[in-house]
Amino acid sequence: MEEQLSEVAQVMRPPTGVALALALALALAHEAALTRPVLQTSTAPDGISVPALQDMYLDPDFRVRAVAGTGAPSSEAWWEEMPVRRDLTDRSRGLRLDGLWFYSTGAGP
Repeated sequence: MEEQLSEVAQVMRPPTGVALALALALALAHEAALTRPVLQTSTAPDGISVPALQDMYLDPDFRVRAVAGTGAPSSEAWWEEMPVRRDLTDRSRGLRLDGLWFYSTGAGP
C-alpha cells in the first residue's frame, strides 16, 4: 500500500480545465452552506438565536509530518512523535500536499 500511495503522490497535479471549474463550483457551494443556520430558525424558541455553521465550526486536532525513507504513517507511534495541532484551516490554506500526510486525532480542542 505504501508503494501505491507513493506512486499516486508522484502523479498528483492541481486541477485544470473542467476539473478546476468543478472544484471552484464545489468550493463556492460549500462556502454558501457556511452562512446557513445550523438549525431551522422556525423551530427555535422565541429569544433563541441560531448560529450559522461558520460560527459553530471547530477545526479538528491533527498532526502533520513529511513522509521520507522508511516512514510508517500506518503506525500510531510514528505519529505520536509529532505535536498535535489545532490550526487546520490556517495550515491548509495554499498548502501543497506533496509528501505530507494529515492525520486527525479525533479529539476536540
